[in-house]
Amino acid sequence: MKKLNILFFLLYISTINAQSLFKNTDLVDEFGDKIDEIKMNVAIGSFSNSATNSSPLLVHTILEEVPDFKNLDEYKEFSKRQLQKLGYSEKKNKSCFKIC
Repeated sequence: MKKLNILFFLLYISTINAQSLFKNTDLVDEFGDKIDEIKMNVAIGSFSNSATNSSPLLVHTILEEVPDFKNLDEYKEFSKRQLQKLGYSEKKNKSCFKIC
């Protein structure tokens, strides 16, 4: 029982620390006006592949709430709406979901 309590405690601490990596950041338009507030994390590192070695890498990650899905069709419909918001065409959406 003691080991189980320690495990839950460590899981709780891990969750708290992971959420603290994201900071509230103002999202601004091209004129500098605040349009929204998001949770964002910026990470700096390096990457290598067949074309480069130890190239600098800057990653911006935005934390977004996603609803619980009851089945795959609900997830696909949600993803389709998100892709349309980002400007992807219906044709590109269909080809993506064939692969998925």
